[in-house]
Amino acid sequence: MLSSVHSNDRDQPKRTDVLRIVLMSDTHGQHRTLHVPDGDFLIHAGDFTVFNRSREAVRDFNRSLLELPHRRKVVICGNHEFKFADPRWHRLISAATFLCNEGVELEGIRIWGSPLTPSNYESFGAASEADCGRIFTRMSVGTNIVVMHGPPFGILNVAGIGDRHQGSAHLLAAIRRVRPALHVFGAYT
Repeated sequence: MLSSVHSNDRDQPKRTDVLRIVLMSDTHGQHRTLHVPDGDFLIHAGDFTVFNRSREAVRDFNRSLLELPHRRKVVICGNHEFKFADPRWHRLISAATFLCNEGVELEGIRIWGSPLTPSNYESFGAASEADCGRIFTRMSVGTNIVVMHGPPFGILNVAGIGDRHQGSAHLLAAIRRVRPALHVFGAYT
């Protein structure tokens, strides 16, 4: 069972009965300037670059992941990582479990991750919002954590673009079907 513990204090004694999950997204190349709290798992929900300017920027992000103490790290892309539509870019992230429309089980925790948002679905295996829906059916009941870059429809998904909803109705349906203990998603920008 997952529960949340909020702390910015690295000096707190570690509890063995709690899984401490650190959540990040939209760091846009600023990963070296951030204070990242200690924890068991680190999850980055995309936009770790500024429009994929270079492979070296991705390599630096990967090196910074190696320096962090979390025993498990999970990374997905965001709309800024459009070059990751080419699977050869995936291997640049070797310091974490990289997910792209797929799931993994780590230490008994089932995690499913996808970069799909209305602004980038064509880059990551979908040609339409309906294709996103078909990809989201891959999420299985029993998944504990869902990591997305974009939001579901109606939940924190108005991004100042004419005050209209920017989230995915298919993602909302998948979340309602799967009912994960934790749904992580980044800012919609």
